[in-house]
Amino acid sequence: MRLILTLLFLFNILLPAEDIRPEKVRLQLQWKYQFQFAGFIVAKERGYYKEVGLDVDILEYDNTNSIQDLLDKKIDYAINNSIIIYQDKKLQDVTLLATYFQRSPLVLITQPEIKSPLDLLGKQLMMSENNRLNSSLSILLEYFNITAENTTFIQPTFDLEDFITKKVDAVTAFRSNEIFDLNQREIPYNIIDPVEHG
Repeated sequence: MRLILTLLFLFNILLPAEDIRPEKVRLQLQWKYQFQFAGFIVAKERGYYKEVGLDVDILEYDNTNSIQDLLDKKIDYAINNSIIIYQDKKLQDVTLLATYFQRSPLVLITQPEIKSPLDLLGKQLMMSENNRLNSSLSILLEYFNITAENTTFIQPTFDLEDFITKKVDAVTAFRSNEIFDLNQREIPYNIIDPVEHG
């Protein structure tokens, strides 16, 4: 028995590092693949994770609740805002590894006639449940008492045409890309940014 254990020990020591299976981890992004996640994506493409023994699946946002998925251990890491640690009026058992973006690029793009948050009452907003409940926009909506009882919330299709063709009155967007697309196509719009409302 001692000889078998010794041989197994020596076999493990002599096994080349590249033959050791990397640890599989899942990283849930806060949104669709875009510039803000470039560091994570490039690190995977360049093999940096593999070099430290990790096999990383980078999961694009798909209307799931990443906070709940993290707590249910469906994912190992999640990129989210500070609300991740506080849910259902209690602190969650998570560990913060790093902080990004001191100001969220998440805004509401609205049809031109919608100029203030109160103008959203009774309108159709294309917004994920996660953004409605766990983002800077959720704080804005709560402050102006915009709820599912007085406004229609529609799950995002991630197709800007829904806004352009006026199927919806407002849509969540990042200042970085959807606004650029609208400007390029000369589509009129307004922006409601939580930062401008304190």
